Amino acid sequence: MTEYRDIVTPSTKKLGTDVQQYPSSASFPPAADFGVGVAQVGLDTYASDEVRWSIPGHPSLSPFDKTKYTRLTNAIRNTIAGVSNTRILFAGDSTTAGVTTDSLNSIPNSFATRLSEILTNSVAPAGWQSHYGTANDNTNGLALHASDNRLLDLPAGWATFSPGTGICGASITNASNTNPITFTPATNTDTLDVYYIDAGATYNQFEIKVGATVIGTATPSGSNSVKKLTGSTTLGANTYTIQRGATGAGGMIIVGFEAYDSAKKEISLINTGIGGSFLKTWLAKTPTQFWDALRILTDAGSAAKFDAVVLGYGINHWANSATNSAADFGVQLDLVASYLAAANIPLIIKTPAPSPTSVASYALQKTYVDEIYKTAATYGLLVVDTFNVWNSDFSAAYANGWMTAIGDVHPSKLGYMVEAGYLADAIKYILR
Repeated sequence: MTEYRDIVTPSTKKLGTDVQQYPSSASFPPAADFGVGVAQVGLDTYASDEVRWSIPGHPSLSPFDKTKYTRLTNAIRNTIAGVSNTRILFAGDSTTAGVTTDSLNSIPNSFATRLSEILTNSVAPAGWQSHYGTANDNTNGLALHASDNRLLDLPAGWATFSPGTGICGASITNASNTNPITFTPATNTDTLDVYYIDAGATYNQFEIKVGATVIGTATPSGSNSVKKLTGSTTLGANTYTIQRGATGAGGMIIVGFEAYDSAKKEISLINTGIGGSFLKTWLAKTPTQFWDALRILTDAGSAAKFDAVVLGYGINHWANSATNSAADFGVQLDLVASYLAAANIPLIIKTPAPSPTSVASYALQKTYVDEIYKTAATYGLLVVDTFNVWNSDFSAAYANGWMTAIGDVHPSKLGYMVEAGYLADAIKYILR
């Protein structure tokens, strides 16, 4: 049964120009309707008087159904106990990737990376150096800098995989030669997990090596699913290679890879933000576009399972509203939420930072935030609400040092750190 003890105190609190109202315990819906009822009440009044429901003492968080986050709670508790890693996927646009105008390598600036620092100091060790797809970094094309900034572009023979949109840009493939991807993670590791698409029995074997030593070999069987190959070695500053083997007539398709120290259990924060992306890049669920993000994450046979997803889209949608309406954005959010709910993958939705009015009017921006709250109401989801906590006002956010520059939609390094604090608050609240 859902407990209400954390959020039943009636109060009214001024936050900038918005009044945050909290219901009395008498106004709460039955436990089964908790997430829907509370979120919807706030939504009904928002358009007219700018009221949002917030958890007392946690103005960036909306009320939500904690039972939806049991998987995440159990995973983090297992990490704290030293049993297993927790894997949280961050999906979104350039503001998830961590883009600022004063840094080429965006991932270290992101709120996911900043969150890893906060969680390490307050919850459990957390890491961020994993790689999925081709767009983890906006520095240059098919960059793999998320694992290590000494890693260069894809070698000759490697390309993006099509059909399929992957989790973070297209998955990567090699169907012609044995040129390896070679990289040295910035931290000491002893294990590499490689997630790959077992697309057909004729597809090539591939190997994981440390130096000349093979530490793992994958032999596709045609299971038409996402599988995981694990290679283990001694702990150190290991240089890994992922290399197509000589057996098989097809290619090899890599969805992502994660390097870590197996003796240190951590909360792995995996950033798959793509500059300029839209939520619909997750949704190419047709027979010719089988390997989209939702399919990779939610197929029953997929090894690429995550303990939670943090979704951060919206800016590119309202900046291109003529072809990406708020209503369409809402439909897409509902589709993602429904698939993740069916696969028991908890979803947290983060609202974007407010954009300058030169990009979209505040009234238009709020229509997209409304769609986020509608989806949250339907599925009992937690919303981390940067948009409203920053008073839906770009100028005020910029004056606080939270935005990069006048006219720029990207938060500053300080802004990303502030957002990381909101997300840390969310995770700690879920654990209460």
